[in-house]
Amino acid sequence: MQNNLAYYPTTLSRKAITLVAHGLNMKPAGMLAIIQWLNEQGSDVYLVKLSGHHEQSIHIKHVTPTMWEEEMLHVYTIAKAASIQHNMPLFFVGYSLGALLGQAMILSLKRTNVFDKQILIAPATAVRNRSYVLKLFSFAYKKMMLPSFTPSPYRVHNFLPLTVFEVLFRNERTIVEAQFNTLNIPTLIFIDPKDELISYKKLVKFSRIFQLTNHEIIALDSNLKKRNAHYHHLVVSEGTMGKQNWEMVTQKMIAFLFGAEK
Repeated sequence: MQNNLAYYPTTLSRKAITLVAHGLNMKPAGMLAIIQWLNEQGSDVYLVKLSGHHEQSIHIKHVTPTMWEEEMLHVYTIAKAASIQHNMPLFFVGYSLGALLGQAMILSLKRTNVFDKQILIAPATAVRNRSYVLKLFSFAYKKMMLPSFTPSPYRVHNFLPLTVFEVLFRNERTIVEAQFNTLNIPTLIFIDPKDELISYKKLVKFSRIFQLTNHEIIALDSNLKKRNAHYHHLVVSEGTMGKQNWEMVTQKMIAFLFGAEK
């Protein structure tokens, strides 16, 4: 499993350890802007490289339902040991599928101290209702491959098997059925309200219904003219979310994680 981990140590005085998880069909390197920012704040970073998303991996069509869960737990165990060794807080930053897998892992561990704080970006814990048409297709056409809309600089595969969406829907359903149990930890959520895949309204609804009092949901400016990706769901760097959003997000993150503002 060592191929499923990348380590980025800070060159500054170490303040924290952060586990980072990328999105579905996204090159792990797509998280480098956030990783670099974390390094600049004094955090070592452990990046989970999910199977089916990097050169040393099997093809995504061979990924099993438990594979990503095991990889998340493996890298978490390493990051947790580092946080204990250095007596540092352990943070989590997850984007899209990565955010979902992080929440599923916390739920499976059945405790509230898995992470000290977490940042979720466009988390797939609240998939738009219209996306469930993929679930219907998956029952009848398990071997079907669907075209990916991830922008090419970040995209791993041009087509995705329906089976990977089964993993996504299953984890989302498990979390909702568990009523987000143990997930009410200090959390910042960033999302573009016009996200093509994730429902901003559903995130707000879940936060209210399940009394996620430690969750703060922050809406990004949806203007695509100032972004280089022109895709509301892709918000992982200054280029993809726009300068104004990036400055707001990083200011919120530094205050939330490190108790300071630039």
